[in-house]
Amino acid sequence: MKVELMSSVTFFNNETFMPHGMCYLWQPGILWTSLISDVVTALAYFSITIAVIVFVRNRKDLPYPWFFLLAGSVIFLACGISHLTNAMVIWEPIYGISSIVKVITAVALLTTGVVIWFLLPFFLNLPDM
Repeated sequence: MKVELMSSVTFFNNETFMPHGMCYLWQPGILWTSLISDVVTALAYFSITIAVIVFVRNRKDLPYPWFFLLAGSVIFLACGISHLTNAMVIWEPIYGISSIVKVITAVALLTTGVVIWFLLPFFLNLPDM
């Protein structure tokens, strides 16, 4: 029986998983605090990302505009989308999608974390204003 159950589980099949709200024992205080916090945090990160895009589009003198866009994508992915996914898994156990978001986040963060060390000497040598 256990073999049959395991063979029917696929990466995106959420029928065998419980929503995260079960871990909260469906206690409204914890559930709504988590949901509202995650959604508000995601909206704030999306706002920051839009501000970075507006900044890069309006400043034509940036030496590496792609770096700011990379950092903005990290904010959007790592922070915004991850928090929205956390809010959704409270009711819907979409752990496969959540895992993919985590992988994309890890790749974006790792890329930015490596690239920043190559650009840091240049940014430190920019003239003072």
